[in-house]
Amino acid sequence: MSDDKLLEVKNLTTIFRLDEGILTAVNGVSFSVGKEETVGIVGESGSGKSVANLSVLGLIPTPPGKIIAGEIFFEGKEILNIPESEKRKIRGKKISFIFQDPMTSLNPYLRISTQLTEGLIYHNRISKKEALSKAVEMLKWVGISEAEKKVFYYPHQFSGGMRQRVMIAMALLNRPKLLIADEPTTALDVTIQAQILELLKDLKSKIGLSLILITHNLGVVAGMADRILVMYAGFLVEENITEELFLRPKHPYTKALLKAIPRLDKKEGEDYYTIPGSPPNLVDLPDACPFHPRCDRAMDDCRKKMPLLEKIGETGRFACYHPIV
Repeated sequence: MSDDKLLEVKNLTTIFRLDEGILTAVNGVSFSVGKEETVGIVGESGSGKSVANLSVLGLIPTPPGKIIAGEIFFEGKEILNIPESEKRKIRGKKISFIFQDPMTSLNPYLRISTQLTEGLIYHNRISKKEALSKAVEMLKWVGISEAEKKVFYYPHQFSGGMRQRVMIAMALLNRPKLLIADEPTTALDVTIQAQILELLKDLKSKIGLSLILITHNLGVVAGMADRILVMYAGFLVEENITEELFLRPKHPYTKALLKAIPRLDKKEGEDYYTIPGSPPNLVDLPDACPFHPRCDRAMDDCRKKMPLLEKIGETGRFACYHPIV
């Protein structure tokens, strides 16, 4: 692992044993995150984005889930096979996770103060008074007014945008080196989405942390990510620096995602583009390109074997027999 890589994932495969068969949620995925780098991971629901990152933290429910292959390095140390007690020291301290819906992630029966200070006390062995002071300071930092009063609120007393700010405050309290944000703006309206993304961008530069931003919308990561990974049906199908991926996508799926981004210059009455068909069933997936049933470039070789990732210059990779040129 090179010195500039904070996180490196190699050939990660995560499965779920179901009554219907074996569902391969993440299929031989490799990627890295550099120090103070923002990496966007995009794809439709079920593409494996969240499962890949939950695997990094060892949060896959077992059973039915299991990581059956791969290596995960953080700060040069292999963390996939370390004891659970060691993983708990990393979660929330060195790597923090913001889950999709703050209303289901926050405990409705506990005051925000309790939920914010719990991790601080566990990881730093400080007093409740000191932890509460740090929690109030962080709430102010993420833009919550009257933090001294609102720290004692229950989750339902906050709006959706404010709950998301609480989740961000909770994730950053221990000053992690890596923050994983899983669809942090999905449940919010467009204005609040922009505020949350701008807040993450601002806090990232102030703290100097690395960020993984998981989303189904390429438009969300356009102004945030240094590099973008595109996942489909558990596979990594394309990766490149943001500018190159937007200007010169190679994989037909990436191009379809770009085409699906809502545009301001759309003519009145013109329908929004949607990718035809549906994602495949991941149970006992055949050895073929999983996108071929929905792809207008598919040929016989696409139906016979999954293509390997090929390099694009110095910055990118793609997995397609008939890439866009």
